Amino acid sequence: MKKIFWTGLAAGIAMLIINALLTPLFGVVFPALQDAYMNPVFRPWIDPVMMLFFLYPIVLGFPLAYVWVQTKGLFKSTPLKNGFDFGLIYLFVVSIPVFFINFSTFNLPFSMIMSWVIMGVINGFVAGLVLAKLNK
Repeated sequence: MKKIFWTGLAAGIAMLIINALLTPLFGVVFPALQDAYMNPVFRPWIDPVMMLFFLYPIVLGFPLAYVWVQTKGLFKSTPLKNGFDFGLIYLFVVSIPVFFINFSTFNLPFSMIMSWVIMGVINGFVAGLVLAKLNK
């Protein structure tokens, strides 16, 4: 359990760092995103509850670490390939279903929802890479 905690924390921190680096890049690739985030469906950044937003990758790291421990026997290649495969599984199990629910229920731009899918795949890859390196 201790190993799941520490590897989950490491994966979460890695995803947080990647998100912090990629978010400005997504703003360049999808310029309309800045305006889209002004939608009243989102809390304003001055709302203290918005600080919880930054905990999302950390919280996600723990269940991903648990899933890794349960499935690591399936990954028998290099950490890079294992991370990629883990990210692909994350795409199919999480990102695509979340895409459909977001696209069908929220009146948000397609580019915003696609940026979330892309970020999810990258997060899955990063988490898989960290977990493969730390928890062989």
